[in-house]
Amino acid sequence: MGFSPDGRLAAGGGEDGVVLWSPEDDRFLSLLGRPSVRALAWGVEGLFTGDREGQVHRWSQEGLFVRQFAAHRLAVSALVWAPEGLFSGGQDGRIVRWEGERPKAAWESAPVLSLAVRGGRLLSGHDDARARLWSLQGGLLRTLEPPAASVAALAYSPDGNLLASGGWEGEVWLWSRQGQPVRRLGEATLEVVALVFSPDGRYLAAGSRDGLTRIYRVESGRLERVLEAHENGVGSLAFSPDGRSLATGGRDRLVRLWDWQGGWKRLEFRAHESHVTGLAFTPEGWVLVSASSDGSLAWWALGPEGPRLLRRVAHPGSIHGLAQSPDGRTLATAGHDLRVRLWETRTGALKGVLEGHREPVRALAFSPEGRRLASVGWDKSLRLWGLWGQPLRDFSGFVRPLYAVAWGSKGELAVGSGRLGQGGTITLIRP
Repeated sequence: MGFSPDGRLAAGGGEDGVVLWSPEDDRFLSLLGRPSVRALAWGVEGLFTGDREGQVHRWSQEGLFVRQFAAHRLAVSALVWAPEGLFSGGQDGRIVRWEGERPKAAWESAPVLSLAVRGGRLLSGHDDARARLWSLQGGLLRTLEPPAASVAALAYSPDGNLLASGGWEGEVWLWSRQGQPVRRLGEATLEVVALVFSPDGRYLAAGSRDGLTRIYRVESGRLERVLEAHENGVGSLAFSPDGRSLATGGRDRLVRLWDWQGGWKRLEFRAHESHVTGLAFTPEGWVLVSASSDGSLAWWALGPEGPRLLRRVAHPGSIHGLAQSPDGRTLATAGHDLRVRLWETRTGALKGVLEGHREPVRALAFSPEGRRLASVGWDKSLRLWGLWGQPLRDFSGFVRPLYAVAWGSKGELAVGSGRLGQGGTITLIRP
């Protein structure tokens, strides 16, 4: 969206084309018929729009089509007009400075998300989670690194005011609801793959592939406890409803139950034949459900005499993630077979199979009211579902595989992507 230089017109772009309207009297003027608009910018020569085919279109101030020219090999993702001319950025990683329809300068980088020009400098935002400062001739002046380089795990605090992220480089960060960094809690030696807040929101547990579970005091960021949880890496975490116990699941096929405040182990048992990828306490607190890449779900009664297997349910293929509805009645599993499955918590009965992802599903999160489910996967899409299995919405504009999702109690949906050495992003959505 953008305003004309004189402020009389506003333009917005989308799949249907470009809409012009008068902001003074909120009056629709016209629809400019070039679909799949990805970027636009006003200049003294008129309106410029970029589409998903890599074309830039020029329009007069009155909305009349003037001409188009090929700008990028992939979609045009950013446009900006400055006294020095028009600049475009594309998903092909190129930034181009234009003189009419001819490139005056061009340089290569990562896929471009945004552009800004000021003070004889160009600032670009990129899909690798970095910002770069350039001279207008294309010389790189500075690269701005993000505070969190990639995202493998996400969790919202119970009150919804804080978002925790865990990175492939071992970093743990806290963010505000608005996406501003609050503090860096610490760093593991390997990837942080699991995060969970205590029920009272005062503590955050972070499980890493280095085998340790670190527990931080949220208010101060102080490291309170380190549990030597699993030899081959921690895969999943869950606090009991009363917050007194912490369950950890590992790549060693074991589940351990901890008195985390005292730092001692209450229970240990072999739960599966492969990695434990998900854990959830049922509302009563004495039954723990575990999921595994061995293709099974298991219900365990936890008592003084030790764990007792209540039931084991076969799952087609590996399970990558497990989520429980706020009322505790429904479990959801993220499958390597591209499907999401819904289960009745009390009986283990299959309630539904949700199909739509084109690659394995990686993570799940229920909405605060429990009527919707979010799923993300390697197919670079976020999908929303109703609890009867009906698809509600598909967000497919992401450019990299998605690994994490969390739904806060105040309505924000956070989605995380990232790969080792390639950076990552957290996207906040209010669906």
